[in-house]
Amino acid sequence: MVRLGEPDPGALRDGLTAPEVLAGQAADGAAGVYLLGALLYRWLTGETPPPGGPSLIELGSLKVPGVPQLLAGMLSPAPVRTRPQELLTALTRLNAAPLPIYRVAARTTVGLNPDRPANEDSYGYWQYQMEADAEETLVLRACVCDGMGGMAAGEVASQAAVQAFLNSDKTDLPGQVWDANAAVLTAMNGRDGGCTISGVELRGTKLQLGHVGDTRAYLRMDGEVRQLTQDHSFVAAMVASGQMTPEEAQVSPERNKVLRSLGSLRQPQPDYVQTLAEPLELPVGSRVLIVTDGVWGEVEPATLNELLLGESDPQALADRLVQLSLDAGAPDNATALVIERTA
Repeated sequence: MVRLGEPDPGALRDGLTAPEVLAGQAADGAAGVYLLGALLYRWLTGETPPPGGPSLIELGSLKVPGVPQLLAGMLSPAPVRTRPQELLTALTRLNAAPLPIYRVAARTTVGLNPDRPANEDSYGYWQYQMEADAEETLVLRACVCDGMGGMAAGEVASQAAVQAFLNSDKTDLPGQVWDANAAVLTAMNGRDGGCTISGVELRGTKLQLGHVGDTRAYLRMDGEVRQLTQDHSFVAAMVASGQMTPEEAQVSPERNKVLRSLGSLRQPQPDYVQTLAEPLELPVGSRVLIVTDGVWGEVEPATLNELLLGESDPQALADRLVQLSLDAGAPDNATALVIERTA
């Protein structure tokens, strides 16, 4: 080996030493890059690089995407050789994990209640993906909203909230939810009404949440199911204070009384929007379920968990949950949206 800044003593290097160092120049970072390139070339081909470096045809015969280009820079003459920092960047890019793959499925129904002629639930999602030489990005945003205020009010609020949440240019979930709140206020134009919201954003494999009201988000991960959201409702407050059991809350006539909603405040309020303390890393096989109370209020918790764990197809899961709500009489609109990481 040759120390940086010292001339080569002339020892045999088996074709691994940079040509300029063999010619008597002091070793530097570029010489180290050449050595690493020569070692990689020999590992892949069983041979040391020929004098003057391998030809483009020889490099092109290496059937590992990105490696021919990498070696072309590492084994170039010193003036144009890849610099150490450039090599680190190139290696990081070459070693980057592929973007995750998600599948989204959803279903909604107006239900069976004659007093509810319109579906006040709304949902939406979009996915943005870009793959380029220097950058790979994937963002998936989705939400479910449950409108309040009756015909021509609840559905207006929920639709406005979904559109604003999905189109928000904010990078934080509270900001996206408050944009939805502003859109609800504008859409209602002084009329009574509003909506709840449970929204998620996935950046790569990281999940963040924004939630207000009693729509719910569940997470299936590592063979377990947990509820990510907290109900902002009267019965949830009663359960938290010990004045009601979860079983009593499930059937309480007060279970639809919501304590927080979009459209009820004109200015953002700290801690009004529930988020996760830290973004969650979603491994392959993880599944996020977002539902309105028309689903979780009619489907027994044990059944919901069992389906979330056992149903193999996301669309079949959404369909099954809504159908169970219909089988139970569907007194409310019912919506289920499923996001699953498949790779």
